Amino acid sequence: MNLVGLSVKRPVLVSMVLAFLVVLGLFSYSRIGLDMLPRVDIPVITIMTVYPGASPENIETLISKPIEDAVSSTNGIDKLRSDSYEGVSNVIIEFDDDVDVDEVAADVREKVGAIRANLPEDAKEPVILKIDINALPILSLAITGERPTEEIYRLAKDQVKDELLKIDGVADIDFIGGREREILVEANLETLKAYALSPVTLAGLLKQKNLNLPSGHITHPRKEYTIRMDGEFQSVDEVARMGVPTSSGKPYLVREIARVRDGYEEKRQEVRLNGRKAVAMVVKKRSDANSVRTAGLVLARVAELQQKLPDDIRIEAVRNRATFIVESVEDLNGNIVSGILITAVILFAFLHSFKATFVSVLSIPISIVATYTLLYAAGFTLNMMTLMALAISVGVLVNNAIIVLENIYVKLGKGRSIVDAVTEGTGEIMVAVSGCTLTNVVVFIPIAFMSGIIGRFFYQFGMTVTFATFVSLLVAFTLTPMAARFLLSARDADPEQKFRFGRWWDAMFGRLSRVYRSVLETCLRYRVVVLAGTAGLVLASFLLAPFIGFEFVTEPDQGEFDITVKMPPGSSLANTDAILRKIEASLQAMPQVRFALTKLGKTESLIGGSGSGTNIGEISVKLRADRGMSTDRFIALLTPRVANLPEAELNIRKTGLMGTNESKFQVDITGDDMKTLQDLEGKVLEIVRSTPGTVDVLSSFQSGKPELRILPRRDELTRFGVTETFLAMTLRTYFEGATGATYREGDDEYDIRVRLDAQSRLDIAAVKDMLIITPAGVSVPLAHLARVEETSGPVQINRKSRTKLIKISANIAGRSLGEVLNDVKAKTDRLPLGIGYSIFFAGEIERMSESFESLGTAMLLATVFTYMLLAGLMESLIHPFTILTTFPVAFPGIILGLFFTGQTLSIFSLMAVVMMIGIVVNNGILLIEEYELRTAGGKNVLEAVLEGSPEKLRPIIMTTVATVAAMVPLALGRGSGGEMRAAMATVSIGGLLVSGVMSVILIPILYFIVEGRLRPFIRGGQLVAATLGQPVRLERDDREEIPEETPEENEVSAGQGG
Repeated sequence: MNLVGLSVKRPVLVSMVLAFLVVLGLFSYSRIGLDMLPRVDIPVITIMTVYPGASPENIETLISKPIEDAVSSTNGIDKLRSDSYEGVSNVIIEFDDDVDVDEVAADVREKVGAIRANLPEDAKEPVILKIDINALPILSLAITGERPTEEIYRLAKDQVKDELLKIDGVADIDFIGGREREILVEANLETLKAYALSPVTLAGLLKQKNLNLPSGHITHPRKEYTIRMDGEFQSVDEVARMGVPTSSGKPYLVREIARVRDGYEEKRQEVRLNGRKAVAMVVKKRSDANSVRTAGLVLARVAELQQKLPDDIRIEAVRNRATFIVESVEDLNGNIVSGILITAVILFAFLHSFKATFVSVLSIPISIVATYTLLYAAGFTLNMMTLMALAISVGVLVNNAIIVLENIYVKLGKGRSIVDAVTEGTGEIMVAVSGCTLTNVVVFIPIAFMSGIIGRFFYQFGMTVTFATFVSLLVAFTLTPMAARFLLSARDADPEQKFRFGRWWDAMFGRLSRVYRSVLETCLRYRVVVLAGTAGLVLASFLLAPFIGFEFVTEPDQGEFDITVKMPPGSSLANTDAILRKIEASLQAMPQVRFALTKLGKTESLIGGSGSGTNIGEISVKLRADRGMSTDRFIALLTPRVANLPEAELNIRKTGLMGTNESKFQVDITGDDMKTLQDLEGKVLEIVRSTPGTVDVLSSFQSGKPELRILPRRDELTRFGVTETFLAMTLRTYFEGATGATYREGDDEYDIRVRLDAQSRLDIAAVKDMLIITPAGVSVPLAHLARVEETSGPVQINRKSRTKLIKISANIAGRSLGEVLNDVKAKTDRLPLGIGYSIFFAGEIERMSESFESLGTAMLLATVFTYMLLAGLMESLIHPFTILTTFPVAFPGIILGLFFTGQTLSIFSLMAVVMMIGIVVNNGILLIEEYELRTAGGKNVLEAVLEGSPEKLRPIIMTTVATVAAMVPLALGRGSGGEMRAAMATVSIGGLLVSGVMSVILIPILYFIVEGRLRPFIRGGQLVAATLGQPVRLERDDREEIPEETPEENEVSAGQGG
């Protein structure tokens, strides 16, 4: 007993199996995680090292280059780059796709640990992190209050952070703004001179006397005692009362030499929310945690904490990725429901039977719900990729049921009993339906082997479509025949029993079938003209291709964007803050703004690119949900208001899919000599700025940051017994401070910072005359030991593949990324480059190029695999080519759809093109299967074509229209993330419509040519297939019914077999 027979004869068993799948699916849906993106591993490791007070040049020389040299021998490195800012080094390593990131991370830690002793002693420990997009920040909280920022920071750290870290799913919390407490030991230079005491010596003494060390143990007959030397400072006053020996032999107290006070680290950053001073908290989740659940738990705990905090303290959720996730899921579920309803209306129009429509449409929700089980078992989450796959599949899922039900109707119309009609109608087309299903699936096999992050993302998309399609096939061969057995009868196929609309519809369809047969006869007569015209249409459509832009991905509108401000090098925090406040004022005057989170002295990025400095700042803007306009439109309104701020360079960028705000366009210039790079930078900057469509053009290289360079007089240093290291450490202690000792209070530790007082260290003119107190206690003016030159240095230094790099970035407005790229590349290709110098298009352009290449390869392989599958199913090497002609004829629809809707060619629209390969061939499978059945029954080729084509016109139109209709809600692009769904749906709709129309003409023509003219040879009046396949009949007289275009076609000889 086959599956169909089992469904008809054992309906209770089949019903229980299907009910089991539905219940299991609903249970899986309740357990499956919600996320923005699929959980994938990105083979990227970052090494961040903080060295407070160091210039970018020092950071590059002392930290970035040594770390690069150490890790460069790690296996599997694809790209190695570094960014050196003031006080911070970021080394970013990108590995090949097949590398185990955990293994190489351990190797990197070992190699960095091996050179730690070579890095500056007072540099912080290098922090080595894997980039995990599954552990991205899910919430940004801002805490405001009517009190100093330091108090807000302390309160947030002590009362809020610890509580939030207890929540299941929260991995870490980072702070922006606020200042850490420090115990400050500030000495006056004249006082140090009087006591002949070097500040380096003072810092060393504090470290030596602040000890807590085990000293062994004593064994007693009954007990064992541990001996511990506890010399830690117990209070700030104890630090002030510590004795300090001097060269005179008389000890003094620290408070006699320096001022000891409880204070805070130097202000280098500031945060404001809507103009009010604030502290920001960035909440990160564990990679395996449910984003929506974790964010919900955090917000619930915040609400509880809010009741316990002082009245003036407010905690606001400035950014919540979970909100966008939930909205996207709700919108996609809405698209799915809308697609099902539209499909139901379309099917009712064709079937004009509530029972038949119910039988067909019921397959969609059951297939989707059952698919959740497979998603849960595979470890997938409900994310933008899996839900988009389900939404795109709605129309495809019902196709199998439509084809089965339509054939059952045909059998009922021929007088079969309902049992026979169900059994014969379903069994007769099982191969064809299975073939259609397999072609929908086989195109995703190459996706599983795509390289790069895009391959990882689309893997879940392809597997979701595969799961849903196979489930729909099972439903079509079980639920559909079983439901038809009990819900349908011969009356449903009787035209006389239908209501007026049904009779009118059938009559109209009868006329359409007759018109179609007449058109088909004409096309067969003039088949060469039709084929040539079709080829011309396909080629002509590509003339529109240059007018269709292309980009990596259409970013969703999350109602968020960032404004990055860059002031001239050396600008003070006050000057940068003044510009930020002007932008804040413009934002506050616009009612569409809900939150504006200002970060003075800091910018952020996902992979490297985060920066700090007194000349930079960033404002993260969250728009109101009821703003009544797109984020792009709001940015267009804001830009003129902030465009002419003095000396400020602005970059306004919508928040990306992964929470990033990188510019879309980036050019990398690499080489060894910075002067040559600067010359190239000027030329490339001019090219990019003069190219239409570029805005916010910025260069990573900024020179002119004021700098005092100390050049040692080595002879004098030797004479006074001073080493270069001692001189450097003395100067660092003077201005930045030395922090070797710590002060412990409860579970918290605070640095004890030794430095000069503000009066001594803020007089630039007096630097040359500053006294350097040698280890022997001798006071020597700095000018005797070194030359002091006032010069300028870069704000940041970037390196790529261990050579210097300048990055030029820009945003795109009014044109596509591809159009701008083509214009810029045409000009940069003409620039003369010396040996060792290169110009690369990086960032999104590089990712786009790699992804397009991978998708192109996937498209080619999908075509080959589809051919192989069709050849195996049809036992023919020729007709798979016949069927695959329906794919290229889809391109006019694809190109016209993108052109008229203003969509771009992106990775999502390209993925839809790959899907088209498996979908558009379905019509060809149905037609040729019908022709083969008729020729096997004794019909000649012409009869098979002219009778079989109208017979399959109805199911072809039904499946095409149902699939297209189900994608209409997606094509409208409404709701969160609708921009990406719209691209896929537009390609699918355009391709299906044009291919659907053309396939019912092309397939019959090509089948007639292959079976009637090219493949057979004459043996006794019967044409027998010369290659694989079943024998077909074509009487000589039948050929005369269709006039030939060329007399040569009538002369078919045995030598034409093929």
